[in-house]
Amino acid sequence: MTDIPRARELLCQISEEIETAFPLEAVRIRAITEDLMTRKQSPRRTPIRSNRMTPDVVASILKDLSGTGLSVAQIANKHNVNSGRVSEVLNGIRTVEEP
Repeated sequence: MTDIPRARELLCQISEEIETAFPLEAVRIRAITEDLMTRKQSPRRTPIRSNRMTPDVVASILKDLSGTGLSVAQIANKHNVNSGRVSEVLNGIRTVEEP
């Protein structure tokens, strides 16, 4: 396991110590610690494709489960939610009070 934060801290200390004698090297060390030794947040994020499970959606799913004869997949498509969420409603894991 690496300890990059600790290495970054030590390199910053070293760059401060050598700054008067070796200013260019100190700048290069700081550039390395700032550019290469920090974690960047990933710019990629999957867009939301399904509706949120609001109490209204849960109530509508319960209504569809009780009398329409639709399958779980058909109900999920109808409400634009994941079929797993419909299964949770069916099994009582998700309720109208707590989506």
